[in-house]
Amino acid sequence: MVINLSNKKLVLFDIDGTLTDSKFGHIKQFNDAFLEVLGKEVSVRDFNISGATDRAIIEMVLNSFGLSADEIKEHTPKIFDTIIKLFLQTETPPGFKPLPGTKKLLEALSKKDCRLGIITGNPKEIAFEKMRRAGLSEFFSMGGFGRTVLKRSSLIEMVLQEVEEKFNEKYSGKQIVIIGDTARDIESAEPFGAKTIGVLTGRKHAVEVKASNADYIFEDLSDTEKVLEAIFSD
Repeated sequence: MVINLSNKKLVLFDIDGTLTDSKFGHIKQFNDAFLEVLGKEVSVRDFNISGATDRAIIEMVLNSFGLSADEIKEHTPKIFDTIIKLFLQTETPPGFKPLPGTKKLLEALSKKDCRLGIITGNPKEIAFEKMRRAGLSEFFSMGGFGRTVLKRSSLIEMVLQEVEEKFNEKYSGKQIVIIGDTARDIESAEPFGAKTIGVLTGRKHAVEVKASNADYIFEDLSDTEKVLEAIFSD
């Protein structure tokens, strides 16, 4: 029997630009992977990658090469494996750490009546490696990851399924809280009627977040009490 807990929250965080500085992304590894696997030079920044899953980014690039659906299906796993390999070999950049207030907020949430998860366009291996290097891995054991899905809303579906399978719990509507730094993060919550919290720490994405339909918007996550109030208010 699935349990539906009306007062409990499922709080889902984006990583890059939300929990950690996006300077430790894997754009270079993306570009290097296309060169290594296909011998083609490309800059993924030439595409609209803001808030996109890694699967969607890879397909954007491969489509731009004029590859067939079968060719895209063939090359995508090789590109993912190469990106992950290259990222795990990359040294942590100097000064890489959680963004302001994130660790304190996660510590507070870990004592509250809620579940925590990640929703990120990154593949799982890269997502958890970023969390480990940022000192945040203790707070997360589940999430939705971008290796297999194109839409960010599918990441939320992945977490909802995992929570139901692991904990026999079902969340819906404002029980689900999405926290992110891009308009795509906010838009992904719409099919679920979830609560949305936008943060302006994603630098380039601040304008689009301000123009979004986020329920709450914060400069960053440093005011723990106000963010907790936003999460748990109904």
